[in-house]
Amino acid sequence: MVQLYKPGDSVVCPWNTSNVYCVSHNGTIIASDDLAKLLAALAERGVHPALSPLALSHLLHHSVIPYPLALYEGMTALGQGDEAEIDTDGSLRVVVRRPIPLRLPPAPDVIESANPKRLRDLLVAAVVGRFVDGRGLLMLSSGKDSTALALALDAAGYNRRVECVTYQEGAHGEGEFAAATAARFGLRHRIVYECKDRAEVRTSMQAFFEASPSPSMDPITPGYVHSIRTVGLPPGAALIDGTGNDAYMGIIPPKRKWLADLLSFGRFDGLAPLNRVFSYHHRLAKLFRSRADQVVLDRFALRFEETSGFFQGSLRTLPYWNSLGRTASLAKSYYEFFHHFRSVYYDNAHTIRARETIAAAFNLHLMLPYQDNSLINYCLSLPESERFDVSTGRNKLPLRRMLYDELGYNAERVGKRIFNFSRRNFLAQNWAHVEEEIYECTLWDRCAIARFLDRMLPLVNSDDKCNYGIMQLYLVSGWHNHTRWLKR
Repeated sequence: MVQLYKPGDSVVCPWNTSNVYCVSHNGTIIASDDLAKLLAALAERGVHPALSPLALSHLLHHSVIPYPLALYEGMTALGQGDEAEIDTDGSLRVVVRRPIPLRLPPAPDVIESANPKRLRDLLVAAVVGRFVDGRGLLMLSSGKDSTALALALDAAGYNRRVECVTYQEGAHGEGEFAAATAARFGLRHRIVYECKDRAEVRTSMQAFFEASPSPSMDPITPGYVHSIRTVGLPPGAALIDGTGNDAYMGIIPPKRKWLADLLSFGRFDGLAPLNRVFSYHHRLAKLFRSRADQVVLDRFALRFEETSGFFQGSLRTLPYWNSLGRTASLAKSYYEFFHHFRSVYYDNAHTIRARETIAAAFNLHLMLPYQDNSLINYCLSLPESERFDVSTGRNKLPLRRMLYDELGYNAERVGKRIFNFSRRNFLAQNWAHVEEEIYECTLWDRCAIARFLDRMLPLVNSDDKCNYGIMQLYLVSGWHNHTRWLKR
């Protein structure tokens, strides 16, 4: 929905909404939680915003655009808990940021222990409240989040309207386990295998890029695109995703990462500039990392030192993240720092934005049942010990207990199950297409990008950071080459 706001109004992005995008136009604010609808509303008014070089730099360096920055010039993005006021001149001013903290102050109405049946009922209600008429597709990995959604869909009586899909590469993967989970709830299930038809990959990805209002920076995007095209969902169907509960069930580092990062947390920030001496994929570069690098940004690839060689608009972005890491509320607590970066930026500004883009490209209704006010408030009313356990690195304790009580599902025994997609395989099998999209992108200097790709090609099959960086370049390039949302 697109809404108009006048001076004196406030625009709020509540906790049950991922993003709200706003643009000032003729003294009013045009806002929507759907980027495609906002861009369409602007186009009707003859407004075609240009791309922001700073936002593109953030995408290339970190795969995420920090709030309130948006991909398009003159646009503001509000994240969960953000509130903005409209000044008398029609401009927007962000006044409050209220992301969900890891540790909450004691509340007078705190619930002493989690009730698995209550959690189940709330999740079922969230599913019922969000399901639209027609069909639905649940991406089922059989991890905690998607299994709980399968349980809720069954309890809501949507068995015949929902198809579960598990993406799998090779003969062995999550497919058989997921099929058993779906069968338990009477849900239809299909294993979608990786596409090895290069012509089909090219066709499907270019069609996806054309319809997308922004780049989808999640590297598993080609797997999602292939899965949805294989199932053949009609427009308006529900794309059901298990993302969105980490912020209120506690994002805490796995124990091994906790030990490694905590030993160096904040001790070597002064040496971080030495990181630039090494190529971004060099092992020694890891010795000189800032707080932000240690916690979340290290998984992403390219830096200003690389992108400035082929992108004339490239800007330094790491100083922003480093300054954020030094804020008083985050600098003292490693856990708050980790939780804030992962929940606000990785979950919302990266993963959920990617799902929004995918849904928009296929004209689907993105359904995120975990982003439900009643569910969020219930979990936040639980004491910390009922939501997560720092000593063991376990989070989502209410969900674990509900699955065990309802299904005998032992999360520790099952282990972490995610949407597995091999960047390495995709790049190796589709290198001609990937290289063409990157080379043809007018954002880059053609000679410089060709030299960069020549240097990277020998490393794509052996270096995870390298193939991540190439994947980001591909997703941005393909989108810029084909999207219909940019005025040429």
